[in-house]
Amino acid sequence: YPEAAVRHLEDGRMYFMYDADTGYRLFILMNDKAADRVFPAGFFVVVKDAHCCSDFAGLQIGDGIDSVEAVDSVIGIYKKQLGSWGGPQDKTTSEAMNEVGYPYTTVHYLTDGLLLIEYLANDDGELYINNMRYCEDYMVTNPKGETVNYKFDDIDLPYSSKP
Repeated sequence: YPEAAVRHLEDGRMYFMYDADTGYRLFILMNDKAADRVFPAGFFVVVKDAHCCSDFAGLQIGDGIDSVEAVDSVIGIYKKQLGSWGGPQDKTTSEAMNEVGYPYTTVHYLTDGLLLIEYLANDDGELYINNMRYCEDYMVTNPKGETVNYKFDDIDLPYSSKP
C-alpha cells in the first residue's frame, strides 16, 4: 500500500486517504469506538472526478454495471475488487447477500450527496442495478442500525483546487 494521509475531523471522525498514480483517491472511514483498536467503518469510497446526482439520472433499475461505468469511471476499480472475490458473481450468492442486507454496492461520492448503487447478478454472473439510494446529507445507516457520516473535507477530494 502507498503511504496514507490521515484526517482527524473536529467531530471526532477519522479517515485514511490513499492516492493512486491514476488520479483516483481511496477513502477509508475509521471507527474508533473500540477502546483497543481502530477498524474500518462502512464502505470504502473511491473518488476521481466531480459528479452530481443529476449525472446519474439516466440510470434505471435493471441497467447493467457497464451503464454505471459510463457515468463514473470508479466502477472499474469496483469491478476489479469484485473480480478478486472469485470472478463473475453468481445469482444465488448475490441474492443471499442482498437478503441479509449486504448487497454488492458501489459508492459514488457526489458534490451534492452520496449515491449507493446496489446490484444483483443475473444467470450469467453479470451485475445489474437492483436499487439506488441517494443520501443528500452523506449519512448512511447500515443494516446494524449504525449511521456513518461519509462527508469528507473538500480539500481532500482529488478534484478540489489545492491552495
